[in-house]
Amino acid sequence: MRSFLFSINVLLALILTGCSTPPEERLEAPAARVVGLVVGNDTGVLTLSFANPNIVPLVIRSSTHTLSLGDKSIGIIDDAEAIGLPNSGLVLHTVKLPAKVAQAAQAYLSANPGEVRATVKSSLEHVTTGDDTITLKCISTGLVKSP
Repeated sequence: MRSFLFSINVLLALILTGCSTPPEERLEAPAARVVGLVVGNDTGVLTLSFANPNIVPLVIRSSTHTLSLGDKSIGIIDDAEAIGLPNSGLVLHTVKLPAKVAQAAQAYLSANPGEVRATVKSSLEHVTTGDDTITLKCISTGLVKSP
């Protein structure tokens, strides 16, 4: 009888421990890296790599990215394109730059020839199975070449 009660107490403690942690605290933000940046006349494309460290897939409904080149903030990019991150997987995602951000990036790259450090702060809006939204934040860096 004593071991039965002990087993019940352990089981109850495990169940309560699992229920007490909200899902947003159990998910890790993806690891991100700047893969490339191509800018032209009023257009540009930023390529990011996202690695999902979680054992569950992530569905990113939308995202916001703040682009910096060197130590200068270039602009904010709102991306309405969904991103599907497979569990423990890697995805390349391209983001179209708004005209103002593309112009600022092109001006900075023209004034700073060679390789430039690009930093992107991303806020990713993840949709849970219960249609709740969780914001995951990550920072990515990489070197891009001036045209």
